Amino acid sequence: FNVGIALAASLGAAMLNAGYGYRSLPVVGATAMLVAVAVALASHLQEWRRNTTPPLPAAAE
Repeated sequence: FNVGIALAASLGAAMLNAGYGYRSLPVVGATAMLVAVAVALASHLQEWRRNTTPPLPAAAE
């Protein structure tokens, strides 16, 4: 999600520099959110299909 936030901020700045108004910025935020959710769902489905779980950190000794 951090990469999505950074990309959305950069895209928003580029849109403002291109002359778009502040009213167009929520569209960028909503689009970035949808892309992030799609990536998270794709990752979850891939793990589910392989019947695997994410690795757990090693126990502290």
